[in-house]
Amino acid sequence: MGSEKFDLLIHFDSNRNRWNGQELIGILELEKLLQNRGVDFFIKESEFPNTVMVEMENNPLETYHFLRESPTKIISRAIYIESTVETCGNQITERAVNCIGSKARPGETFTVRCYLRKRRYINSCQKLIIRIENEILGRCKLQLDHEKPRWIVHLEFLGEKTGITVLESG
Repeated sequence: MGSEKFDLLIHFDSNRNRWNGQELIGILELEKLLQNRGVDFFIKESEFPNTVMVEMENNPLETYHFLRESPTKIISRAIYIESTVETCGNQITERAVNCIGSKARPGETFTVRCYLRKRRYINSCQKLIIRIENEILGRCKLQLDHEKPRWIVHLEFLGEKTGITVLESG
């Protein structure tokens, strides 16, 4: 994946049919939705089955919300990616803290969630989550709330790259 940037991460449902063309059908569905919306985009393959990355010219957050609300047959999950870093604990922690620090105000609540596909680069998602939570608590003066947080720091591990997003819950 090198130093690629991507704005959306798209997962396709691989359980509906048992044949290998599921990803291709998902890409076609995604292309149709984005073309009908008039969005400039580029779909990139990932090293993980049924997962693609989308690079966009503009409005990736708006497109993310559109995809989440659109009825789809194959697209099971769309994730907005605010920032990408090398999959290295220190880089992930620093970027996550900076991302939430630029949005949240002291006293607001947050939680950290991650999706790990392969343990090649990160041994323990839980240890990294605790480290990020502690840094945010210390540097941003936020409150940890796993049940009803105002902010969610979302980490998506894709091999050499990690996508980071901080969005308001709800």
